[in-house]
Amino acid sequence: MLGAEESLDLENESSKTLSPQSEVKNVSPKFTILGRVDLTMESTPAKETSDSGKSSLENKHFLLFLKTKASERTRFMGEFVRQSFFQVEYLATKDLTVSFGKIIVPFGDTRYFHHFYGGLQGYGASGTMFPNIWAESGANLSWIYGASTVDTYFVNSIGSLKNDNSEPDFQVSTTGKQALGFRLTTPSSNKFTTVFSGYETRYAGTKLIHLLGGDIYTDYGALGFSFLRHLRLSAGVANAWISSDTKGYEKRGDYFQLASNFLTPAELRLRYGTYIDDSRSQTVKDVHNFNLGLTYPVDVIKILAEYQWNYEAVNEVDNDLARVMVSLDF
Repeated sequence: MLGAEESLDLENESSKTLSPQSEVKNVSPKFTILGRVDLTMESTPAKETSDSGKSSLENKHFLLFLKTKASERTRFMGEFVRQSFFQVEYLATKDLTVSFGKIIVPFGDTRYFHHFYGGLQGYGASGTMFPNIWAESGANLSWIYGASTVDTYFVNSIGSLKNDNSEPDFQVSTTGKQALGFRLTTPSSNKFTTVFSGYETRYAGTKLIHLLGGDIYTDYGALGFSFLRHLRLSAGVANAWISSDTKGYEKRGDYFQLASNFLTPAELRLRYGTYIDDSRSQTVKDVHNFNLGLTYPVDVIKILAEYQWNYEAVNEVDNDLARVMVSLDF
C-alpha cells in the first residue's frame, strides 16, 4: 500500500469566482482552464526479509479543471479528465449560494479537496478514512452569517462493497440512499479558522451512521509570539458511530500537522495521524503514520521531497515510502 499524496490546492483559484462572498459585479473570463501535471519518483526501503526495495517513476496526475461564468449569478467548476467532481453554483442572494452536481462533500477542511484523517491523504488509489476526493451527487446550500459560513447538504450516501445489508465502506457510495449533513466554518480575527461538521445516513434498512468532525487551521503569524511567526498548524478528528445487529462500533481518524516557512521559499512540514477502521477489533486497516516533507518552488514548478513512516496495528507491512514529486499547477 503506497501513499499517493496529492495537493490539489485550488482554494485560491476557486475563491476568485466561486465563493458565495464574491460580488456578482466582478468581471472574470468566460472560461478558465486550470490543471496539474507531475513526475513522481517513489521507493520503498529494502529489507532482507521482504520483497521490498522497489522503486517507480510515474505520472501521478494529469488533471484539468474548467471554470465558467455562465452569468453574473451562475458559475461552474469541474474536473473533466477523471470527472472527480463538478458543480454549478447559483448566487441566490448575497448571503446564500445554491450548489448542485457531483459536489465536494462539505465535511471537514476541504481547502485541498481531500482529507488527512489518518495522517495521509490515502494509500495508493484509495483514501485512508474517506476517498481521496470525497464527492457525491447532490446539492448544498451555503449560508453566510457574519464571518461564518454554514453548509447544509443532501448527497448520495456511504455504501458497501458487497450488498446493501453488509457493513458500510466509507470508500464507496450508493445511489439507493442519501445522507444529510452540515458544516460550520468560522474564521477568527487572529488567523485561526475552526470547522465543525456533521453527517447522518442509514444503511441496511434503518441502521444509523452518525459522523462528526472538528478541524482547526491557522495562517502564518497566528500563534502570537515572534519566534512562532514562521509556524502554522492544522489538526482534525472525524468519528463515526455505526449501529449494528450486534454491537455498535466506531470508525475514527485524526491528524496533526505543523508547517514552517523559516527556510523561505521552502516550506517544511511534519504530520502525524491515526485511523481506526473498526473499534470492535484490530486489523491491518488500523494505522498510524508520520510524514516529513519539504516543498521548494522553482519558478511556477513545485518540488516535493518527503518520507512516510507507515505503521499497521497488526501484521506490519513494509510500506514506508520515500517520494520526490515535481509538479506544475497552472
